[in-house]
Amino acid sequence: MSNQPTNLVTYHVDPDAKTVSRTQSGNTDTVADYDPTSGILELREEWRNYRTAIIKHLNDKGWTYTGLTSQKPKPGAPKRPRQNPRLGDKTPAYVQWLAEWHRDEFLQSFGVKELQVRTGWDEWVSRIRNDDGHWVEVPQKEPIYQAVDGLNYDVEKLLDGSQRLVAARQCAITHKTAKGHDDEIYDWDADATVDDRSDSNRRIRG
Repeated sequence: MSNQPTNLVTYHVDPDAKTVSRTQSGNTDTVADYDPTSGILELREEWRNYRTAIIKHLNDKGWTYTGLTSQKPKPGAPKRPRQNPRLGDKTPAYVQWLAEWHRDEFLQSFGVKELQVRTGWDEWVSRIRNDDGHWVEVPQKEPIYQAVDGLNYDVEKLLDGSQRLVAARQCAITHKTAKGHDDEIYDWDADATVDDRSDSNRRIRG
């Protein structure tokens, strides 16, 4: 009797059809278009959240991988920064380079959905107990954002917080809303080193 799990996920490259397929529980789906010669990977829309697992398969099997889109970085782009082994494509310098010089790959890699601008601040006072055991009032504030049409972002404004990008994946310059559940369709077994989930902060109004 086989000890392999019935939900084992496998990936396969068809160099003739120039596609990548994913098989689980006997079901096979085409998840990306892939050119072995150029190393360009074009993820199918409904499979974009499986990006890391697909790229990992290409790397593990020795297939050439050069990028997510066929479009090149903007002219004059500096050399692509190296990724931190632990952070991968979430390495801050790498993320900023993508956002500034390779917009299409950045938008696709992080599943950017919406641009928001800061319109003001929500201010309140919290009552907390200090080290002496006394209750004290501490002023707090939180930015208020409003969605705008298009994705005409400015990297400097993303960094200073006057703009915010809502995306499927959170990184140094994207924000993942608590009501989004895109990570639930991640290929977690194959993508175990990536964790896009974050705990929401609790606050008590005075």
